Amino acid sequence: MNAWIILSLAICALSNVQAEQTDAQFQQEVLRIHNKYRAHHDTEPMTLNPKMCKEAKAYAEILAQEGQLRHSNHQRHGDGENLAMVRGFDMTGEYVTDMWYVEVCDYNFDTGEIKIESRGGFISHFAQVVWKSSTQLGIGKFKVGSETYAVVRYRKPGNYVGQFQQNVQQGQFKASECPALKKKVDIFGLKKNHVHKNIRQKVL
Repeated sequence: MNAWIILSLAICALSNVQAEQTDAQFQQEVLRIHNKYRAHHDTEPMTLNPKMCKEAKAYAEILAQEGQLRHSNHQRHGDGENLAMVRGFDMTGEYVTDMWYVEVCDYNFDTGEIKIESRGGFISHFAQVVWKSSTQLGIGKFKVGSETYAVVRYRKPGNYVGQFQQNVQQGQFKASECPALKKKVDIFGLKKNHVHKNIRQKVL
């Protein structure tokens, strides 16, 4: 059996496990997983902001129609913003949050910077998920064809230079968690932002 058939069967199997999440289900799962990770890092939970959710949904539609990821400017009123896109399989609230959170494995809690061996990668998505002073979330997604775009906004925004160590806490996190985290995100044996025929995952 060739690799393409195996991948196709894997997608079908995943699709049969559960139906695509509604907007409300997606929002609640993104919120729940954010707060799970925030608790793991000794950080207070966040709450949904309905107006921010509406704006995030509208911007996700713009991205889906354009077929690209790009950060918004005036549309987000200074809020922080994490973006993601998947192609070829259904995006869940847990999966998209894990795509951002897995960057914890590249973060140096002693320096508040990216690990030297991870230079060229990202830590900003993870940092925003657990950023201590962020308290409100706006969550939206939009699907066109086989591509689903997600926009999650954070108020107050995170990722301020010089403020990482006081806002990104290690809590109970241990580096030994990383292999399982990476495997959880890399469900098709793909690297983040890597394209394999009709399957793709990307963050910005």
